[in-house]
Amino acid sequence: MLKDKLFKNFSDKELRLKFSAINDEEKMRDCIERCLKLYPIKGKKVAIETGTYHGLSTALLADYFDEVHTFDIPKEKGGYYISSDIKYRIWDYLGIQEKIYFHLIKDDKEKEEILKTIRYDFAFIDGNHATGCKIDFKLLNSCGRILFHDYNPEKRYGFYLTIYNFINSLDNIVYKKPPFALWIKKK
Repeated sequence: MLKDKLFKNFSDKELRLKFSAINDEEKMRDCIERCLKLYPIKGKKVAIETGTYHGLSTALLADYFDEVHTFDIPKEKGGYYISSDIKYRIWDYLGIQEKIYFHLIKDDKEKEEILKTIRYDFAFIDGNHATGCKIDFKLLNSCGRILFHDYNPEKRYGFYLTIYNFINSLDNIVYKKPPFALWIKKK
C-alpha cells in the first residue's frame, strides 16, 4: 500500500494523512479499479485531479494512469495550496515525477483554459469543498468518469452536506463507497 511505502521515508506530520483521500486508500483503489474494469480506457490513460494539497492522492492516481494533471489554487486566493516541496519529494521518492503535471492556478477560469488543452479520461474531484464540487463537475464531466471525495452520508453538515446533496442530485452515480462516489456518463 502507498501509505506503508511513504511511512518508510516520511513522517505523519509531513504527510498529513488526516486530510488526504489516501487515508481511505483501499476504498479509493476499489473505486478506481471498478471504474477502469467496467468502463475501460483505450490507449494512453490521462487523469485530472482538482485539489493537490500534498500530492498523496496524485501519487495513487499515478498507479493507474499514464499521466496525471493536478490543479490547486493558493490559499490566499481561496484554495488549499500551501507552498511546500513535500509533493515533489513524495513523487520523486516514488519515481513518478515524470507522470505528473502540477498546475498552480489563480482561479477556475485559468483551470478551464488549461483543461481545453488536455485530452483526459478520468477526473478526481477533491478541491474547494464549499463550491468547487459543482464547478469542477461542470468543467470535467465531458470525460465521462468522475470520482468524488468527501461523500459522507454520516456527516451532513458544513461542506459535507453541500457535497452530499450535490452528489445525490446527480443521475448516474454508479458506485458509492464513502467517502467516495463514482459518477459515469451514460451513453
